[in-house]
Amino acid sequence: MNEQERAEAVGHCKWVDKVVLGSPWVLTPEFVEEHQIDYVVHGEDLCLDENGKDVYSWLKEAGKFKTIKRTEGISTSDLILRIIKDYDDFIRRNLNRGYTREQLGVSYVKEKSLKAENTLKKVKETMEERFHDISEYIKKYGPWEGLKIAITTPFAHQEGHPVNTHPPEEHHQVHSDHTDGKDLTHDKKIAD
Repeated sequence: MNEQERAEAVGHCKWVDKVVLGSPWVLTPEFVEEHQIDYVVHGEDLCLDENGKDVYSWLKEAGKFKTIKRTEGISTSDLILRIIKDYDDFIRRNLNRGYTREQLGVSYVKEKSLKAENTLKKVKETMEERFHDISEYIKKYGPWEGLKIAITTPFAHQEGHPVNTHPPEEHHQVHSDHTDGKDLTHDKKIAD
């Protein structure tokens, strides 16, 4: 958040009457009087000037200083680390939603790198699915027949169109042969 955004967020607290932008790091009694500041609020960490003196000591003595207690388990550093850790996922997700790299403040190289990672991930998933299909064919039909079926069967769910991954069923057709005036009937296997 920039300074304006932070001031806006703090200004919405019900106990805040006014937020003074651009205030100095070390407050003076004149600055506090000019802006009619009732309290200065800060976290528990100690703030020292270049001489090692607590910059808020005079406000504490005057009863105009309030401390915000640290919430156990929550820190700005932890939040920033969580955001940074998931940064690539955030960018990838929003690129897939249709945001441009310019809107996300991402370089051309970063955009292409994330898109290439997505493509590789899809290829890996497809290959894992195909390997699973091949393994199932081998278990069901044996190594040679299973491999033959796997090789001749297109990739399952290729380009979002599910295909029948089962091998062609054999059908039996009765065929009539007229030889020497005799009607010979026999089964002939015909594949789809």
